[in-house]
Amino acid sequence: RKPQAIHCDRILVPTDGSGQAFRAVNEAIHIAAMTGAPVVPAAILGTDKICANGGFLPKLTILVGEPMHFTGDRKDKAQLEAFSQSILDEIARMKQTV
Repeated sequence: RKPQAIHCDRILVPTDGSGQAFRAVNEAIHIAAMTGAPVVPAAILGTDKICANGGFLPKLTILVGEPMHFTGDRKDKAQLEAFSQSILDEIARMKQTV
């Protein structure tokens, strides 16, 4: 079988607030800059309790923001970093609303 192309019209960036968020956002930013796809900031809260309390599934809260578009120069590192930070700021803002 030949590999099939994957079409992506938006990029969802979930995060639980760990240090992995920055890496995931940076990877999403590069994909968005190359493809023009919007980035959808998202947070999944409560994942730190999944293995606690005898393995019972805890209450999870899923927050999904509005799509954000990168409109800068994809070769400009400062613009890419600023967009990454704006996504992380939006995720932090969404988490404060809970």
